[in-house]
Amino acid sequence: MELPMCMTPSGKKAREPRLTCVALLIGVLVWPLGAQLAEAQRTPTVSALIHKLGSSDLKTRISAAYALTDLGPAAAESVPALTTALSDGDTRVRAGAAEALAAIGEAAVSAADALAGVLGDEDSWVRAGAATALGKIGPAAEGAVTELVEALRDEDSGVRAAAAGALGEIGEAARTATIPLVRAVADEDSFVRQRAAEALTRMGATPPKDLLADVIRAIRDESSEVRRSAALMIGRMREKAADAVPELERAVTDTEVAVQVVALEALARIGPKAAAAVPTIAGRLEHEEPSVRIAAAVALARVEPSSVDRATRVLIEASRSAQAGIRTKAVEAIGQIGLEAGAEGLATVTSATRDRGAPVRSAAALALYRLDTSRLDEVLPVLEKALTSPSDKVYEPAIAALTEIGAPAVPRLSELFLEGGWLVRVRAAETLGNIGEPAA
Repeated sequence: MELPMCMTPSGKKAREPRLTCVALLIGVLVWPLGAQLAEAQRTPTVSALIHKLGSSDLKTRISAAYALTDLGPAAAESVPALTTALSDGDTRVRAGAAEALAAIGEAAVSAADALAGVLGDEDSWVRAGAATALGKIGPAAEGAVTELVEALRDEDSGVRAAAAGALGEIGEAARTATIPLVRAVADEDSFVRQRAAEALTRMGATPPKDLLADVIRAIRDESSEVRRSAALMIGRMREKAADAVPELERAVTDTEVAVQVVALEALARIGPKAAAAVPTIAGRLEHEEPSVRIAAAVALARVEPSSVDRATRVLIEASRSAQAGIRTKAVEAIGQIGLEAGAEGLATVTSATRDRGAPVRSAAALALYRLDTSRLDEVLPVLEKALTSPSDKVYEPAIAALTEIGAPAVPRLSELFLEGGWLVRVRAAETLGNIGEPAA
C-alpha cells in the first residue's frame, strides 16, 4: 500500500515520505494521550485532596477545599471530609468546604444537617455558602427549612439572598416559608427582594390574604422580576385579591411586557370582581405585542363575560399569525375561555389541530377537548403523534395535555405502553405515572 506523499512544514516534499508520514501519524495519535496523562499528573486525585483536607497546614487545607470545588460532582466521595471541614477553626477552610459541597450538589445530601448548623456561623461568607449549598442539594434539604427561614433575618444581605434562593430551590417542600418570603419581598436590599420573589414563584406559593398589602407594595418595586412575581402571587389568590385591582391596573401599563402579561392574567383570575379594570384591559386588545393582546382577551372574557365575543375575535385573529408561538398561545387561550368562545372559537381550534406546527396541534387538541369532551377520538391521535417526536418542544406539551385529560386517555396510553415503539412506551409510561395510573 502506498502512503501519500507528506509535506514538511515549509511545504516541500519530505525526503523519506513513508517514514515521515508514519512519524506524523504516530504524533497525531499519541500527542492527545500524552496531554491527557500530563493533565492527570497535574490534577490531584479526590482521595489525595481528601487527605490534604486533614492536613495540619492551613494553606494545604484551604487549597484542597477549593480544588474539590473545581471538581464539582466528581468529588462526591469527599462529602464526609468536607462535612468535617465545616467545623474547621479557619474561616477560609469552612467557606471553601461549603462552596465545594454546593458544587457537588444533590450528592452532598448527607451534609445537609451540618450545613444547616453552619447557618449560625460567625462569618457571613460561611453562612452564605452554607445556604447556597443547601439550595444546590434541593428538595432533599427540606429538613433545613427552619434554619433557612431564620437566615432570612440575617444581618448580612448576602446571607438573606442566599437563604431565599435556597428555599426556592427546595421548592414545594419549603412552602411553610411562604409568609417569611413574602415579608422578604419587602427587604431593603433589592437582590434579596428579587431572590425572595423568585423563590415564591418557583414554589407556586399562595400568600395568605392578611399579607396581601405586602405583596401589593411589591408591584411597585424597581425590579421587574419582583413586580412580575408579585402580580403572579396576587393572581393565585384569585377573588380574595380584589383589593389589588388598582395596582394590577397600573401594572398592566408596566414598561416590561412580562409584567403586563402576568398582571392581565391576575385580573382574569380575580374575575368579575375586577370589573373596574375593564377599560384598561380593553385598551390592551390592540397592543403591538401579541402576548399582551392574548392575555387581555382572556382577561376581558373572564372579567366581563358579556364581552366574550369581542375577546374571541381577538384570539381568532392571533391564531392566524405567521409565528407558531403566537398561534399556540391563541388556541390555548380559546381553550381557557371554554364553551363561551362559541362556534367560531370551536372551528378555529378544530382547524388548528391540523396546523403545520406540532406544538400548535398539541395545544389545539387540548383546547378542543376542553371545549367538547365528546371529541376525544379526534384529540388522542394528534397527541399520540406528538409523543413520537424527538423534540421536547413537541412531546412535552403532548404529555402535559394527556395528563390534564387524565382518566379518559388511560386506555389508549396503556395500549401505547404495551405495543408502541420504545420511545412512545417511555413517554406513555411517564404520562400514566403523571395521571396516577398504577399500571404504569
